[in-house]
Amino acid sequence: MRTGPWRDDRGGALVAAIVVLALLLATTGATLAMTRSHLWAAGRARAAWQARASAEAGARHAAATLAPGTSFQPVVAGTGGLARPGAAGPLPGADGWTWFPGPPWGYGVTPSLLAGGSVAGELLVLDVEATGPRGTRRHLRATVGRARNPWVPAVLVVASGEASLAADATLVVDATADAARGTAALAADSRESAASLLAQVRSAKSTLRGATESAVCDPVDVAAWAAASGVPPAGPASVAVDLAGSSVPLARVVAGGSMPSLEGRGVVASTGDLRILGRVAFAGALLVAGELRLDSTDCAIAGIATARSLRAAGCSLRADPAAIAAADATARLPREAVLQGLSEE
Repeated sequence: MRTGPWRDDRGGALVAAIVVLALLLATTGATLAMTRSHLWAAGRARAAWQARASAEAGARHAAATLAPGTSFQPVVAGTGGLARPGAAGPLPGADGWTWFPGPPWGYGVTPSLLAGGSVAGELLVLDVEATGPRGTRRHLRATVGRARNPWVPAVLVVASGEASLAADATLVVDATADAARGTAALAADSRESAASLLAQVRSAKSTLRGATESAVCDPVDVAAWAAASGVPPAGPASVAVDLAGSSVPLARVVAGGSMPSLEGRGVVASTGDLRILGRVAFAGALLVAGELRLDSTDCAIAGIATARSLRAAGCSLRADPAAIAAADATARLPREAVLQGLSEE
């Protein structure tokens, strides 16, 4: 039986194995630590990008709620300027904080005015604070302005899609003169409303001309636009007289009511329901916050007519870029809100 030298060889091998195992354990531990650090850093970067995406979504969400207009002052004051006040999202008038798409992602938007526009209150700043996983936070600043051209998505805009036409009503809506800008014959504030409006119009004696029969658009907050325009309100009867007796386009605001007729050119805005009893021969922009009721079949409008709902005995409406331009020169017509830029703070 061999003794000493054999035992020495086994002892050396054991020591070598322990050393190798210790080195492997150290290497594995370092690798695991490095991998964990890289995974943590990658997760942190991913969370930061998720917060950044949430912040951009908040800016675009807020911009999408803005109604066509000329001033963002009502938006900042929380008194109007939104296309759908019941779905204001993160802007004043709602809860002020909207989770998107759900915890832990979220964003809150604070609006303020930016100096430098050609019209007071024409530029809006949206400061967006957003959160993401792992407690990440990002801050974006968005600038929102107004489109260059007036808001004319269609010749006839009935936001709710509710139109009541007399049984023998003849309705002609012609958008061919403004086809280059994509102006539709009819428009409403949703696909469902637009489809309903189109179906109701088609059921009557109607003719629709243009590249597009119907479209979806954000409606104007007429009350906010009227307040920003600086045009003092007047009675509907006196407005009818003023327009009929003027050789130049005029801008007039009424609080609603009954108007004996509407003849002339320019802009007429009603912050309530408007009923026109007699002849209509108007060129320009007719903006009605509530129901527009046209009782006479002697009715012709060149330009744009918009209302929340419509009741008509019949009318002929056609696109007229020249009439819109003349009305816009009288009182700056509503324009769509446009997201102009994003910067990270």
